[in-house]
Amino acid sequence: MKKRYLLSLIIILIISNIITMLCYFNYKLKYEEELKYNIESIYFLEGENSNWSFKEGILILGKYKQYFSGKSLNYIGNKSLDTNYLEIKIDIKQIETNKNKESLLHVIHNNKSNKNIMRNNKIHLGKTRKTTEQIIKYNYDLNLDAYVCVEIKYNNKGKVITDNLKLQAKAIDLSNFKTNNKILLH
Repeated sequence: MKKRYLLSLIIILIISNIITMLCYFNYKLKYEEELKYNIESIYFLEGENSNWSFKEGILILGKYKQYFSGKSLNYIGNKSLDTNYLEIKIDIKQIETNKNKESLLHVIHNNKSNKNIMRNNKIHLGKTRKTTEQIIKYNYDLNLDAYVCVEIKYNNKGKVITDNLKLQAKAIDLSNFKTNNKILLH
């Protein structure tokens, strides 16, 4: 009687595990298809000039959501930077006219006590997310007619300096896109 009860319990557990795995894989497949349908483009962003370096940026253009994340902006100039004011604008601009197509991020760091705001020559940028119920129409392509520009205004030794940094946008091929259980636009 005990063996029969134990055998029945093992069979029920095996069947429930199989059902759970089938449901999970079905959900994952539906989620990946929905994600592929809703995301139009994914770009990795990076670039540098003689004073600044921007790495590990990501721009996701979806039908109903837009997500931008810039990990940090690093000062790599050969002169020391002692500033209490730093303004960073990240925009998408048209190649031919340099006109703004869209603003992604605008951050101002201002320390009124005149202390240096640069720690380890690094400024953390953060994330932005735009969500809408209507389909977003993107009138640019970062591979053809637009680019991402970082404009940095800061004061150094009493002078206001403006640097521009053009970022390289590397598009991700979405035809073989797998989520690996990571939620991108949640």
